[in-house]
Amino acid sequence: MHARSDRRGPGRAGHAVILAGVVGFLIGSFLPFYDLALTDESPSFARQMLTGLPETPGWEVGGILMLFAATAVVGVMAAIGLGAGARDSATQTLIGAAVAWSITWVGALLRSTGFSVEIGFFVMWVGIGVVVVGTVIVIRQTRRAARGSDASPSDVRRSD
Repeated sequence: MHARSDRRGPGRAGHAVILAGVVGFLIGSFLPFYDLALTDESPSFARQMLTGLPETPGWEVGGILMLFAATAVVGVMAAIGLGAGARDSATQTLIGAAVAWSITWVGALLRSTGFSVEIGFFVMWVGIGVVVVGTVIVIRQTRRAARGSDASPSDVRRSD
C-alpha cells in the first residue's frame, strides 16, 4: 500500500459534524426555550437575547453578538474546511474556536437550568454536543494525518 504524497489536511468528516452542530444550535435558539407559566408564553432564547429595553440599543447589539458572533466564526471555519480542505493552522484554529465556543455555551445554558425549559433548550444542548463530537473527530483526523505524513518513503516500502 502506498502512502499519499500530497500534503492535504485531515479528512472533512469532522468539519461537517461541527457545521451540523452549529446549525442545530442555531435552530434550537429560535425554538421555544422557557415555559413562562405566568404569561402563557414560551419565548425562544434568540428572542430573549434580541429584545431589550427600549432605551438600550446596546442590549440588542450585545444579544446579536452573544448569539451569533462566535457561532458564525465556528460555522464559517468549519464550512471553509469542508470546501477546500483546511490547512493545518486553520484546522488548529477551528479546534480552539470550537472548544472555546462549546465551553462558553455550556456555561450559559447551565445558568438557565433553574427555569422550566422547553424544546429549544434541549436542541441547543444537542447542537453543542454535536460540535464537541465533531471537534474530537477533527482532532483524531489531524493526528492521523500527521502520523501518515511523518512516515519516510523507506517505511512505506517496508509496509508493502
